[in-house]
Amino acid sequence: MKHALPSCPVIPALDLSSEEEALELVRALSPPCEIFKIGLRLFCRGGPDFVRRLAGETGAKIFLDLKLHDIPRTVATAVRELRSLNVTFVTVHISGGREMIRAAVEAAEEGMAVLGVTVLTSLSAEASQKIFGVSEPESAVLRFARWAVEERLAGVVASPLEVAPIRERFSREELLVVTPGIRLSEKERRGDDDQARAATPRKAFSEGADYLVVGRPLYESKKPREVLEEILSEYEELRR
Repeated sequence: MKHALPSCPVIPALDLSSEEEALELVRALSPPCEIFKIGLRLFCRGGPDFVRRLAGETGAKIFLDLKLHDIPRTVATAVRELRSLNVTFVTVHISGGREMIRAAVEAAEEGMAVLGVTVLTSLSAEASQKIFGVSEPESAVLRFARWAVEERLAGVVASPLEVAPIRERFSREELLVVTPGIRLSEKERRGDDDQARAATPRKAFSEGADYLVVGRPLYESKKPREVLEEILSEYEELRR
């Protein structure tokens, strides 16, 4: 791909209610953060214009997390449209099938990296059984990771609980692992937390995650810079 991969392992999620709040968080965290996630909420609010504005005003790289999932032709045409936004990462649901993810990779060409979403972090073992027919999400995640490698996706999005099993089978050269569902501690979990499969930054990094997507611990904090520095300190400690 033509984009250099970000060197900072933390990708803040801009799951905020306004464009100005998102811009404020980007300015507070960069540097060292280089790439920021725009998900459905913010994209539905600001659209392609906000993607261009964010990159233009801050110089940030963009992780556009739209989780595309449709017939192959439709996904391919959507990816071609997104190439004009000069984003670094875009996501598709691997459960859309091998033909669909192949179409996405071909449409992206060298312009951006396509990441495959495995099993959403909101899905429990019970939900995984109902949807994928397996008793543990790990089984579906590993199947999807194999498809990702074979269809030349740049990486997968997987919960912290599946990082180690993925790394046992696939090297960093074969597959990036991008990990959401990050909580600073178990005490941080709330009754309204919809992340069924979550873990700490230390656990995710120690088991082989390349990038952590961090949302609530950063944007709900009054001191997001301090939270970021704490995460990066743990990362550096593990690298020693």
